[in-house]
Amino acid sequence: MRSATSVLAVVGTVGAVCLGMTPVASAATTTVLVPTSLTNTTGSTGGQSYTVLGVQDQSGTTDTWAKYVEFGGALASANYSGYAQYTLPGTVTAASITGLQVNVNYRGPATATQSWGFALYNWSTSAWVSVGTNATAPEWGAWKLLSLPATGTLANYVSSTSTLRVRLTSSNAADNADIDYLGVVVTSGTATADTTVPSVPAGVTVGTKTASSVALSWTASTDNVGVTGYEVFQGTGTTAVATVTATSATVTGLAASTAYSFTVKARDAAGNRSAASSAVSATTLAASADTTAPSVPAGVTVGTKTASSVALSWTASTDNVGVTGYEVFQGTGTTAVATVTATSATVTGLAASTAYSFTVK
Repeated sequence: MRSATSVLAVVGTVGAVCLGMTPVASAATTTVLVPTSLTNTTGSTGGQSYTVLGVQDQSGTTDTWAKYVEFGGALASANYSGYAQYTLPGTVTAASITGLQVNVNYRGPATATQSWGFALYNWSTSAWVSVGTNATAPEWGAWKLLSLPATGTLANYVSSTSTLRVRLTSSNAADNADIDYLGVVVTSGTATADTTVPSVPAGVTVGTKTASSVALSWTASTDNVGVTGYEVFQGTGTTAVATVTATSATVTGLAASTAYSFTVKARDAAGNRSAASSAVSATTLAASADTTAPSVPAGVTVGTKTASSVALSWTASTDNVGVTGYEVFQGTGTTAVATVTATSATVTGLAASTAYSFTVK
């Protein structure tokens, strides 16, 4: 079902262009840092708290708004740039660092639409050093854990006050990106070979079920160095259907009234994986008719205009089951001129110096 809101725009006469984890080297100590603050330089966020970036709990196509941060881009009609700050604990010195990796659980546009870059601040040269981009992520597909190792003299990424900074930047304002997790894995001390696997996750339990998803939880595993995450497998599959750092996950994209079995494996920073847990079975609920329409898209705003296009953005709608996308209509037309999953779109093929009205459903 659909609900709509509208906005009016006039096209200008002159055109204008306005994260599976890669194993890090095993070491005597592995420390996972989470953000202590988030600073927006240009662009904006969706209003969520930066503290949610410390827990990876989104997988598949799960879209729990309060558990990730939406970075824009399109939210503010400007390229996004900002940085998260971290503090190295007193038990680890900059000189002892032998490995440094930025882990990003990402869902958003592919680089063809909008490139997102991630960089560490080098306090010695006062410059940002790139560690990677969203190049391996699909266009608004499943959550992707990006594992981005740092190179060079690693001690230079730590200030005299034990501060580290990770910057996020977008190549344009065409879209927004959702970040569920933004952690920094620090390894320190004399490098050693870690071949000890974590303990097997115990007590795997089925939680809330819907017609298309199953929630799972389990007891935390232990490891001689430290557990860095868990992988959930479906049936006899060898590819994880969910990768999380917490002791719970929701598997999505399932068929209604269908029986499934799941197992969980723990992993550590060296890439060692535990044996699979005991399998648990769950049957999804029967599909039910959804007659509740999403809320009307609010705050529809005109962004960049050219002689032949108008950029629009709006606030996300809510729904009792879940919003799957938006349709943009021109004037009194009944055929959508744009269909998107994000909260922004650009309508093209317009005539110069012409007034148009748009609605969004």
